[in-house]
Amino acid sequence: MRTRMTRSINVLLEGEPRHQDAAIRTEACIKRVEEEGVELERLAVANANWRRGQGKEKMAGWLNEFGGGIEAVISNNDAMAIGALDRWRNRSGPALCP
Repeated sequence: MRTRMTRSINVLLEGEPRHQDAAIRTEACIKRVEEEGVELERLAVANANWRRGQGKEKMAGWLNEFGGGIEAVISNNDAMAIGALDRWRNRSGPALCP
């Protein structure tokens, strides 16, 4: 059992608003990360409707708002995560560890 918690400053991309799968995926992911001893500090949450392009758009806004303060992106699906990664790679700053 871990005695020391680490902290992750993150943003969260969810699927459709009020969609059962989005809620279940978010809850399961957060629970698993916290079970590993990581305390989550969420900067923002946005719906990206399961779409890569919307994930990219949301990430662009977050990078403008938070700059390098984002340590992790949590996403309900691969498409939105890839969109966020696309945008992250097109910015200047430290490298991302996927």
